[in-house]
Amino acid sequence: KTTVLSTVVLERLFDVVAILCYLGIGIYFAPNFPEEYQTVSLIVALGILITIILVAAYLIWTETVISLFRGIFSYLPFLPEKLTHLVLEMMRSGALGMTSMKSKRLCFGIIWTSFAQWLINGISIYVALWSFNIRVSPLAAFVVLGVTAFGVTVPSTPGFFGVVQFCFTLSLKAFGVSNADAFSASIYYQLSQYFPVTFIGLYYSNREGLKFSDAEQEAEKELEELEGGSA
Repeated sequence: KTTVLSTVVLERLFDVVAILCYLGIGIYFAPNFPEEYQTVSLIVALGILITIILVAAYLIWTETVISLFRGIFSYLPFLPEKLTHLVLEMMRSGALGMTSMKSKRLCFGIIWTSFAQWLINGISIYVALWSFNIRVSPLAAFVVLGVTAFGVTVPSTPGFFGVVQFCFTLSLKAFGVSNADAFSASIYYQLSQYFPVTFIGLYYSNREGLKFSDAEQEAEKELEELEGGSA
């Protein structure tokens, strides 16, 4: 369990860095983009630098950082104790997963796959725009990618239907794309992502004999263990 959790934490970390990089590149180099947006891209670059510094500090002084967060949580009594305990355990487990960063080969592999994954997503967005005769710079796809990736982190409807459409229309408005065209392209893109992943997941779940009831029981078991650990 610790290994799986560590892998997830490490993956999400590099996902954020990759998304911020593509978003910053898209905003700064996109043609005919307002100058104030380019200032935003510089802020994004600063955010990436700060993230890297924080990760380095977290990796080197793990227990010190965890103690710092424990102290911060002590001043936030409204937070459930189970939640704070879970966050601290995730931080400790995440540090174990980040030990792979000490290997140059593994670190390069993780970074490369993260950037490649989100580049493919950006290309998929550009193909969706091109399919609906939306002629914009490929850099616009990076902007849409960044806005959408962070937009879906907000709790919303199943499958993020509605959120993706809002992110597409919002980000493409700066490129002079009408809401109707952006909405149509977003539906095409979302379905092209949603159905393959869903069907492949169901296929392998059935192949491995996994059931939703088993997942529910495992979740309840994890919750009981968490409550016992925080008691």
